[in-house]
Amino acid sequence: MSSMLFNLIEKFFSIFLTGIVIKLLDDYLDEDKDYLLSRKNLYFYLKKGILPYTLLIFSFAVILNYKYSVSLFLSAYILGMINNFDEKLVLGTPVYTEMIVISVIGCVVFGIKEMFSSIFLIASIQLIDDYIDYEKDKPFKKGFAWKLGKTECLLIFIIFSLISLYLNVLKAIFTFISMIMIIFLYSNIIFTKNE
Repeated sequence: MSSMLFNLIEKFFSIFLTGIVIKLLDDYLDEDKDYLLSRKNLYFYLKKGILPYTLLIFSFAVILNYKYSVSLFLSAYILGMINNFDEKLVLGTPVYTEMIVISVIGCVVFGIKEMFSSIFLIASIQLIDDYIDYEKDKPFKKGFAWKLGKTECLLIFIIFSLISLYLNVLKAIFTFISMIMIIFLYSNIIFTKNE
């Protein structure tokens, strides 16, 4: 019983820490956009320290459960490139080739079900995040809510969430709980820092 509980705790914190990693990298990549809108994110406070902290936190996430943490991270990486789908990489190949290669590697290493449960989870989180940030993204007209429409974005979020629950109910529940916790912690940190 105790080993089962310990295993659940490991899985939850692996997902939670991976969520923090994804949020930190998102702030790092969005620093210029947030600066233009006079919004402060964690990059503003951590500066160059954001990358070492991100790597350190991700190391702990991998130690706790490498399948969950790496498959979720790879999924975030893949889906993060969707807006640059046709751009060329340094090697001259289009972005979508890298997306396909990483997806195939993830499926080979972790299995199709594990990888796709992570892809649908990250996609659903991105959809609900874009839905919530609809007004914030107005100056840039970016995000799925702007591209698909608010109602369509919400509908696809519900469908993807149900698919991710079907593929791996425990990972999906832990991911959504982690998302809520990270949003709460993040908003409190930024709010406190801005006072």
